[in-house]
Amino acid sequence: MTSILTRLRDESGQAIVFVAALLFVLFGTAGLVIDVGSWYHADRKLQTAADAGALAGAQELPSLPSTAVDVARDYGNRNGSGLDALVITPQTRSVSGTQQDTIRVAGSATAPGFFSRVISSVFNNVTVNAEAEAQVQTPHLEGVAPIGIPESMACTVPSCFGPGHPVTMALNENDVPDRTKFGLLNLDSGSNPSANNPGASTLGGWLQGYADALPVNTYYTVAEGNKNGLKNDIDNVLHRTLLFPVFDPDRSNPDFYVIGWAAFVIDARGAWDGHSHVLTGHFVTFKREDLQFDGGTPGGTYFGVPLVITLIK
Repeated sequence: MTSILTRLRDESGQAIVFVAALLFVLFGTAGLVIDVGSWYHADRKLQTAADAGALAGAQELPSLPSTAVDVARDYGNRNGSGLDALVITPQTRSVSGTQQDTIRVAGSATAPGFFSRVISSVFNNVTVNAEAEAQVQTPHLEGVAPIGIPESMACTVPSCFGPGHPVTMALNENDVPDRTKFGLLNLDSGSNPSANNPGASTLGGWLQGYADALPVNTYYTVAEGNKNGLKNDIDNVLHRTLLFPVFDPDRSNPDFYVIGWAAFVIDARGAWDGHSHVLTGHFVTFKREDLQFDGGTPGGTYFGVPLVITLIK
């Protein structure tokens, strides 16, 4: 009888040790699960801060990279308190390689452990990291009209938008782009350089808006002839906001190298016959919401049509 009681006491002691060990493992596991959730939350919060900073900063690119850094830091810190480090770097990703069109925001933060530190001091503090890159892009745009204007004529600052700033444009009769005159573009040639020259009826239809999305940083050939036949089509789009391609007039290539989009309202058509083709109107900021952006090209200059801000990483 005595031996039986002794054996039971021994087994009871072992059970207590086993239960204690089991409870330690269970509580440790539960604590680790809670802390992992806490670390994940800290990681998501930091990523949100990086994303917010990158998207906000990119809106100042490519024209104001130093301002972009300040804006990115401000928005990053607003959306993520307790950041240990926030490194912001404007970068060049555009095809031309001349503009800082991308901004990178990288940050780190310390996420303390509460329960799992009981298991190991390794879990006292865990560092989480996040980074984001946002890029400004010129959109590929639907609804474009076949009237190209030189970059030097386009409006880029608030002071030149609106009906109080009339612009008179003369057609370049020699079909060669220069700094002072607009030209008629074969919009089909953006995707097919050997596309047939459009007739007056086709150009007139395009004045209502080209159906497909067109890219920038692309050469478009000259739409030769057929100018006089556009008189009625021009009259049909008076006082409407049209989307004009903006071309770089300094290219030696006789075609039009389109670098962006401008929004223009034709207020009046001047003489339109023979060798006299004149339009008067004003630049506006783009506000239509019925057109779709279909992709974009890194970089670009604002001519009244908003550039697209894209989170690329």
